[in-house]
Amino acid sequence: MRNAQGQVVVLQPSLAEWLKIDKDKMRALLNELAFQAHISQPELVGTADVDEGKLVSGLMRLSQNPDVNPAWLVEYLSQRAGLLLPRGIGVYTFPHRTFQEYLAACYLTDHDYPDRVAELARNEPNRWREVALLAGAKAARGTAAAIWLLVEALCYREPDGPQNVSADTWGALLAGQALVETASLEQVSERNQPKLQRVQRWLVGLLEQGELPVVDRAVSGRTLGRLGDLREGVSKLPPLLTPLIEGKFLYGEKKTERETRPFQAGVYLITNAQFAPFIAAPGYEQARWWSEAGWRECSRQKWTQPRLWDDSRWNNPNHPVVGVSWYEAEAFCHWLSETYGQTYRLPTEVEWERLARGQDGRTYPWGNKWQEGLANTSESDIGRTSTVGLFPGGVSPTGAYDCAGNVWEWCADWADEKKTARVLRGGSFDDNEYYARCASRSWNVPDNWDFDIGFRVVLSPIL
Repeated sequence: MRNAQGQVVVLQPSLAEWLKIDKDKMRALLNELAFQAHISQPELVGTADVDEGKLVSGLMRLSQNPDVNPAWLVEYLSQRAGLLLPRGIGVYTFPHRTFQEYLAACYLTDHDYPDRVAELARNEPNRWREVALLAGAKAARGTAAAIWLLVEALCYREPDGPQNVSADTWGALLAGQALVETASLEQVSERNQPKLQRVQRWLVGLLEQGELPVVDRAVSGRTLGRLGDLREGVSKLPPLLTPLIEGKFLYGEKKTERETRPFQAGVYLITNAQFAPFIAAPGYEQARWWSEAGWRECSRQKWTQPRLWDDSRWNNPNHPVVGVSWYEAEAFCHWLSETYGQTYRLPTEVEWERLARGQDGRTYPWGNKWQEGLANTSESDIGRTSTVGLFPGGVSPTGAYDCAGNVWEWCADWADEKKTARVLRGGSFDDNEYYARCASRSWNVPDNWDFDIGFRVVLSPIL
């Protein structure tokens, strides 16, 4: 026959048709081969080897075609690309690792699901993470309850205080990822609520203990954000505040003595979850919360929300809100003040440094020497914003998180005498350790925004 381009096409039977094998039996064999190859593969990347002898003997055992012999089968497999590809003499492999993982997942959904896949994933997460997530998704296509069975098998113990990284740790992280990827979190039954809450408690503990490698902890934070972050001052308003901050301190590169009036500041940066009520107010439609210049820009540029609000890379609920101009941060503070009957505003540059540095003029919030793993800067390799409070070891002397890295923070001050730009402090995930110093500063025009600019608020008498 000819195809649409007029070319002659020779139709050949599929392997299953040629061998006269039931397709379900053929799939089951391939699933088992993939599982056995995956479990014994020395490397954790790429595809595994499939022994020709095991493949041929398995197919011959299932074949109902009396004319087929092993030599013909080897010839057929070596000349036709498809589910398996030849990789040398007597060796085949899968076209790509994801396909291998999917077939292994199919095997595990048919064999002792969810206990076996959970045991494998808890004890060797780097090998079985994707397989477990695929198995959960496949099983859930049959019944929504299947994903909750996997969650229970992965995370069945309650966290009981500080722990070393263990199978329970990985189980909780994988359970959270499985829920985010597969479960309907808008409709969690009363029966499954305790399972969800157990996973949430585990993920909060992983953030607060800081024992996981940084990149895995960042994944844990993102997962917690999608499940619902239980920490006070992260998902709801009003902001959680530090104790009262007052007294003299050493300021700037030259460490001159300065003093601020007493104030309190946000323990965390303002998150996407906390900014959402301002949008719903509707904050972008009410001029009374904006300065004259800010409202003019809001109207001119037709702002209705932060510029990156709908981008999943930046809109995790427990990550700092980004894509906001100085004008938007100011308007949020005015709305927050009216809503809660207290005076919230952006920190002055001096207040911000007092918050980050304490009183002793230290270089970083935690001390005078740079330490990797205490801030989300370019050295962390996270490559994006992270959940607020991800670095407990990097907390400032006043109790504020993320004063080094994560996102630059808008301050109230003008950065120059001509009053064209506003001060930014703190560095970001996109900048190196130099910009994470407490004395480092930058600036931007008040109508500008970026993927690494956010803000926190202070509570104090009106300036």
